[in-house]
Amino acid sequence: MEEIWETWEIDNTMTSKYYVESITDSIKGFRILLSDAKVESKKLVVLFEDSVHSYRSSDESYRLNTINNLDERYGTEFYRDNTFFKVTNSEYIKWV
Repeated sequence: MEEIWETWEIDNTMTSKYYVESITDSIKGFRILLSDAKVESKKLVVLFEDSVHSYRSSDESYRLNTINNLDERYGTEFYRDNTFFKVTNSEYIKWV
């Protein structure tokens, strides 16, 4: 089955685009610090207190196959203007 991507609108007070500032995996949990794409001083912390089972970090330039597939299926604005997505039939989850 093919992956199906959709934007994930978490909260109407959040912006749609963030950049990863840091990722920390420690005894205190798994923490992702995000910066608002428009106002860098606005931060968002995502904290998994009990850590996570798996995560993958890649330079986007090495993920061209994924980016090209998203571009063909949904258009450039879909992934360019959003940070959070829900993926049905995720290849990553199958791999884990």
